[in-house]
Amino acid sequence: MPETPDRFPLPPEARALVLGSWQRVVPLADVFALTLYRRLFERAPHLRELFHTDIGTQGRRVFEALDALVGAPADWAAIEPGLVKLGRRHGYVGVKPQDFADLAWALHRTFEDILGEAYPAPVRDAWGRLLGAVSVAMIRGMEEMGDAAKDCDTARFFRTPPELR
Repeated sequence: MPETPDRFPLPPEARALVLGSWQRVVPLADVFALTLYRRLFERAPHLRELFHTDIGTQGRRVFEALDALVGAPADWAAIEPGLVKLGRRHGYVGVKPQDFADLAWALHRTFEDILGEAYPAPVRDAWGRLLGAVSVAMIRGMEEMGDAAKDCDTARFFRTPPELR
């Protein structure tokens, strides 16, 4: 598995593309969130059982996390530990590393649905690079958990322990 970089995983030009596309999505936060989960469950219906909260609420959380990531300073060393911790939390509830491919697919389709022609290949590539780095960091967190993260049938029944909140 590739290591995540010490510096932000996007050059300034790609980061500007991500930021510009995100600014177009921000006014449509609720639509984005609901479209994301519709697309995710279309692609991977088995993931629906991992969600025990209202999808609207969960969608807002994901939107807020993406918003924080896009607006974060270009200091990957400061951002990565939080993503690793988030990965542990996701592993603890039953998310598997291979599920990130379904999420990436759903995110790209959601951007296409909302932005249309304003989501050309260079913007898609920039988001793909960022999402890839995020996935690597989160999967590292899952791997740090050991067998609990890999045993989805068991892990999803655990409560998130206080140290992972």
